[in-house]
Amino acid sequence: MSTATPSYQPAEIAAEARSILSCPAGASLVVQGVEDAIDDDLGLIDDNGTPVFLTLAGSLLESAALANSNALLRVTSSLNAERAIVIAGQLTTHHRDHGGRVVVELRVSMVSLVDGRDTPHPARHLHVSADEFTRPEFRLNRGYLHRSLAHANDCHQDELRSAVSMATGTRPHAIAGVRLFDLTADGVWLAWVDNTGAHQRQVTFDRAADSPEELAELLSRHLHAGLC
Repeated sequence: MSTATPSYQPAEIAAEARSILSCPAGASLVVQGVEDAIDDDLGLIDDNGTPVFLTLAGSLLESAALANSNALLRVTSSLNAERAIVIAGQLTTHHRDHGGRVVVELRVSMVSLVDGRDTPHPARHLHVSADEFTRPEFRLNRGYLHRSLAHANDCHQDELRSAVSMATGTRPHAIAGVRLFDLTADGVWLAWVDNTGAHQRQVTFDRAADSPEELAELLSRHLHAGLC
């Protein structure tokens, strides 16, 4: 019995590829003229669909960027172990950040979504054009939303407790913990535990966010000014 090969729409492929870049499990960089792949301390950042790395001055990566070397970046997904992306492009260096690290950019020329699900077929490489990959609407991709939730839950417990306290009239010390979940461009779910039990509440934005900056502003306004 044959296994059907799934089909994908171009926008679906591009959105999934962006989600992997926004929320990577790991990354390795193969640079033209360099024998071994660079896979440690890449400091990978998704800058609107452009991979950006933070590296130390004098590093192998900085030398490759100064030479405008061609490179191949492979990024694995933290959301789906069967998915990865491969990005080809040219390295270039821009400036140093406030910590003195060198900012290196990979100018994207080709993107491929690797679908390595466990089937009788070999892994599929699904092409994504550079223009499609960098579309502004993919800034709020699944990986970005997942990473934003993790940051809010791990780093902003005090603000979340304050938001629940103000919204419900519960004293802050009576709130054992708060979690956000199911974050979308339209809203988020809030769950908390206090001395009366476990609770959930859906928070719906007054409009859909269309950028990370607008999402942060809507979360701040609907939850707590210090959250984002």
